[in-house]
Amino acid sequence: MAGRVCLQAVSRPLAVSLIVALLSACAGLELKTERQVARERVAAYLAAHPDTDRATADAIRQFRVREGMTLPQVQAVWGAPHEVRKWRNGKITHWQFPCRWPAHCYPGDTRGGIVEPQYTEAYFENGRLVRWWSP
Repeated sequence: MAGRVCLQAVSRPLAVSLIVALLSACAGLELKTERQVARERVAAYLAAHPDTDRATADAIRQFRVREGMTLPQVQAVWGAPHEVRKWRNGKITHWQFPCRWPAHCYPGDTRGGIVEPQYTEAYFENGRLVRWWSP
């Protein structure tokens, strides 16, 4: 019995010390939300491209895409595309984004028992946004 009490007395301070050490090691790590990452991406793009016209810069700050945006501008707003396809010798580019903020998507139709994956899509012609779609 005395050995068991002694072991418990040693185990608790050791366990607490290990937890404190682990938490201290993790204190330097910064976990970011998708919104924080997006804000940083937008700020970095606008800082690197101060000549962006006002209407486009305002749309980018509001995490909105608009017709005529370039591929890098859309990427600043929505992040990296999940999939890229090109047609007509590269004149038409199709970007597909997974369903995450700020490229919003809604759940697929589940009535048939099969859930279709939902994506946000952007179409570019000659490097300029001409159409986008989100379910």
